[in-house]
Amino acid sequence: MAIPYHAGMRPYSKVIFQWSCHVIDKPGAAPKHFEWLNTKNKYPNFEFAEALKALLQDKGSVFIWTQYENTILKDIYNAIDTMEQIKPELKEWLARTIKFSKEDSTRFVDMNNLALKYYFHPSMGGRTSIKVTLPAVLKATNSEKIKQYLGDVNLLNIDDDGLISDPYKQLPKITVGETLLDVSNGTDAMIAYQEMLYGLSRNNIEIKEGYDKLLKQYCRLDTLAMVIIWEHWNDLMKNL
Repeated sequence: MAIPYHAGMRPYSKVIFQWSCHVIDKPGAAPKHFEWLNTKNKYPNFEFAEALKALLQDKGSVFIWTQYENTILKDIYNAIDTMEQIKPELKEWLARTIKFSKEDSTRFVDMNNLALKYYFHPSMGGRTSIKVTLPAVLKATNSEKIKQYLGDVNLLNIDDDGLISDPYKQLPKITVGETLLDVSNGTDAMIAYQEMLYGLSRNNIEIKEGYDKLLKQYCRLDTLAMVIIWEHWNDLMKNL
């Protein structure tokens, strides 16, 4: 945001208010979903990282889509000193987790980079964003497991051609009074968060609860999308 809402922040500094994570404990295991969302008028970035640290700890690969997640964690790492916070354990964990340079090893597996190098579907048109790759994968898969994943979150729809519809387009909206609430892309999410905490509806409990629900379901789909894409790629590898 151009005008910071929290002390110590600069104009256009990032407010890092939400994460979603699907955890797969071992090959073949069903994913378990975890999430975190700030709903209070306070600087959220350090609590964001603390909650993520408690879940991820130091074991296992962390799948991301582009290096944006790494950039976000690097911002938090730098803010610890900039905002004069005493958080040695968090800073040490971030230092072990973040990729600071091209030479650094990391737990992060960039799925966008894998799509750029190894995956093509005609409907992608040469693009590799997750919003493009997921619908392409759903056109190519017949996996019952993937259908179950979408069915479990009420986002499974089969079109007239027998193909799985884009779940981003199936995300439900909520009407509160005369206000239609919708969060189906990243810009919507930022606007919803700002409205929920600082907008005209900040004291309307019903609208705030509606935004809370929509933000969580949108963010959950983003990480479920990575699980689905990874499942499809695994199926393709088995058939090589």
